[in-house]
Amino acid sequence: MPETPPVIVGYTHLFPGLELDLPGDHFDLVFADGSEATATLTETADTPAILVTAYRTQAGTEIPETLWPLRRPTDGAPRVKLGKAMR
Repeated sequence: MPETPPVIVGYTHLFPGLELDLPGDHFDLVFADGSEATATLTETADTPAILVTAYRTQAGTEIPETLWPLRRPTDGAPRVKLGKAMR
């Protein structure tokens, strides 16, 4: 089985409105500063979401584990838009 490629994030953190392509149900995130976290596709209150593990940016900022609700496009594409974080 091929390994799931990481999602490259062009920033040091996630934020509402950020668009990502999801490669599967469980994947790694690699941020612009080289820090990494893992994400798992889940669901909360009938809304798809990703749960992102805690990580530390290269500048030392601690980012706690965060649940991000997702908005999916109607065309079924893998690209999603992050909603407001639910910690």
